[in-house]
Amino acid sequence: MLQSLPYFKDKLLKGSLTLFVGNLVGSGCNYLFQFFMSRHLSVADFGAMNSLLSLLMVTGVPAMSILLVSAKYVSNFKAAAEVGKIRLFQRKVLRKLASCGSGLLLLMLLSSPWVAAYLKIDSYTPVIIVFMLIFFSFLIPVNLGIVQGLQRFLTLGFLGGFSGFSRLLFGILLIVLGFSLNGAMTAILLSSLTLFLMPFYFLRDIPASDPGVDDLGIGVKRIIGYSTPVVLSSLGIMALTNMDLILVKHYFPAEQAGVYASVAVLGRTVFYFPGVIVMAMFPIVSESYALSKNPSHLLKKALGVTILLAGLGLIVLFIVPDLMLSFLFGKTFSQGAPLLRMFSIAMFFVALTNILANFHLAVERRWFLSYLLLGCTIEVILIAFFHQRLISVLVILVMIAFSVCALLMYETLKLNLERSLIESPVLRQFSEIRRPFI
Repeated sequence: MLQSLPYFKDKLLKGSLTLFVGNLVGSGCNYLFQFFMSRHLSVADFGAMNSLLSLLMVTGVPAMSILLVSAKYVSNFKAAAEVGKIRLFQRKVLRKLASCGSGLLLLMLLSSPWVAAYLKIDSYTPVIIVFMLIFFSFLIPVNLGIVQGLQRFLTLGFLGGFSGFSRLLFGILLIVLGFSLNGAMTAILLSSLTLFLMPFYFLRDIPASDPGVDDLGIGVKRIIGYSTPVVLSSLGIMALTNMDLILVKHYFPAEQAGVYASVAVLGRTVFYFPGVIVMAMFPIVSESYALSKNPSHLLKKALGVTILLAGLGLIVLFIVPDLMLSFLFGKTFSQGAPLLRMFSIAMFFVALTNILANFHLAVERRWFLSYLLLGCTIEVILIAFFHQRLISVLVILVMIAFSVCALLMYETLKLNLERSLIESPVLRQFSEIRRPFI
């Protein structure tokens, strides 16, 4: 009976809800992790942990973009009924990334002293751990992208939930054992290892590739050509959500950076809350595009749900910011309430930007990159020159987030309107009538 309801016939909404439930569990565990760490680490160590996580997010952008590249090509294989190529794709990409990642890890380890000094962290150990995380972040998205490209949203939701649970479990254990900041970072590393290994089990039913076939029919140039805009797009989104925290850690005292870290962790819920929409939308739009269908209706639906979910998060954090901060992180952090309101507004616009950027990536457009990367560059420059107070940083963040979102929205509407006019049956009929007279 439930299957007769409109919702259960809508692939995007059904996949989004499935992912939402799994990610809700994972996000809940991640916030419990932050909650636990804010009470068992010093304010300085808590700020250091989150600045390292922001470093992980920004420097790991090329790795995380592999998720979209993997999902894109697997969805294409699915659309073309070439599932037998997926196993070969998995093996080739993992082998190449492990080889390149090993060299990158060595270079990063050599830079540990300079990174620790820039972030004002006394020990090199947490920096080394985050570099190991970056290495595994190159491998994890391959399998997750395959799961996403196959539109196995139940499996993807489970993996997201279990990853958050394992991070919390390892974190509590290592902090109780007395490992402090190093224990917190090690817990994240162990949960990442779990997230890398588990998809192998869930993908065991994929048929083995033909031993005599070693060509995916893609080509290195084509993969690099598509990967480049994905990397740049991911870099832009991650910069909008993380570069401010890294710069605050550098320019401000440890106590203020710790308060700002709590604001950023909580405020990003407005961005991450509707993130499941992107995960469900991307492979569906990509498959639709591969089948030469118009996926514009999927964008409208994704934007509508994003406005609803991100708007809900924004309203809650705007009304009771001090209560949320004191509840999750303790009264010490409640002084960041005015900052949280502005940070949440910025994340609302970044959430919409993320939907628009991923839609255009799925249909292989790249014009939006100039707006996104220009906005990120201006943000970094403005914060570098105008960082007298934390509120100044947030004014810049809101201004840039709104401007980038507005430009992308305007260009997208204009592009879709032009396409609608071209495909209009009335105009096409009018064109046929006029043709003999031209």
